[in-house]
Amino acid sequence: MRFNGEIMLDFGNIVKPLGRQLCKNDGTFQSILSSSHIHVLENGSLTITVTQKSDAGYYMCETSNDVGEPLRYSVRLAVHSAPQIQTSTQVVHVRKSEEARFSCSASGDPPLNIVWSREGFPLSLYPENRYLTRESEGRGVKISEVVIKSLKGKIQMFSLVRLQTHLEKIKLLFDWLFKRFHCGNRDPKCGALLLGNSKSWTRSFNSC
Repeated sequence: MRFNGEIMLDFGNIVKPLGRQLCKNDGTFQSILSSSHIHVLENGSLTITVTQKSDAGYYMCETSNDVGEPLRYSVRLAVHSAPQIQTSTQVVHVRKSEEARFSCSASGDPPLNIVWSREGFPLSLYPENRYLTRESEGRGVKISEVVIKSLKGKIQMFSLVRLQTHLEKIKLLFDWLFKRFHCGNRDPKCGALLLGNSKSWTRSFNSC
């Protein structure tokens, strides 16, 4: 039987006229009375609306009258639950380069797998150091959390490298100007400056 479905247990074929039927579940075997959730009908059938996990177990129907021995009939009810997502749609706002977190809660029969994807591709295909997935379970609910790691440290490090590169270029330029100013035209080789590509500068000086 599927979770949240409806089931009818028909015991009418063993109930005789004027017979007394009692449907009991396992555990304490308490008598079942009609309610908004369970209906016990005069024809011997038992109807459960919107089945829950707690409804699973053994049910027994018992009938008796003044003729012969009482009759008993039992049936086992298994309730199966399809995957259900408990979390509603989320909108997460973060600043650029900061860490982002979002989670998904799901329930259902084990094994229950939760797979995250981005633009149609599983996160497992992306670099491992970019996304972090954590899972936890409790009270029949499985929670999966995705953490998008912060890039702030990497950006700061990259900016520092760029700054150091620019400072080195400025220092080389001042050194060259200083040499040219003091050497003048006495030595045409003094202050020769070799320019490299846009990423690095090199120099070669002869003494004045």
